[in-house]
Amino acid sequence: MEKDLAHPLKKALIRKVSKLNLEKNLTEYDKLSRKQKILVLAGVFDGEGSFGVWSRGKNRSKHLQVKVDTTDADMVARFHHMFGGMFFSHTPKNENYKHLFRWKITGDKAWQVLKEMVPYMCQRRREKFKNL
Repeated sequence: MEKDLAHPLKKALIRKVSKLNLEKNLTEYDKLSRKQKILVLAGVFDGEGSFGVWSRGKNRSKHLQVKVDTTDADMVARFHHMFGGMFFSHTPKNENYKHLFRWKITGDKAWQVLKEMVPYMCQRRREKFKNL
């Protein structure tokens, strides 16, 4: 079941996860410039992310969606901290599956995120972006 943690009552949880995980896992990443962080995030996005243009239903306008799905809450928190967007938590129904975290951004902000990351992505993703 997916829960939208961007709801105003749950924003404190987002900050708590972001702060705890980033404080607990302080790394050289935290000392990087914005451009260097974009490089790192673009690499993670190449492996864990996806993007595309979808409509929100029949006869509705289409919009760009960019997202990352991973079991690492701290990595999702980094995307959320860098670009904004929404932070989701998905609790699996099967106890053998891991907890999944998702970062998602849509619309004009999603275009901006891709424009920043695409130069550092693999050829396949650069071509897909060019064809959007």
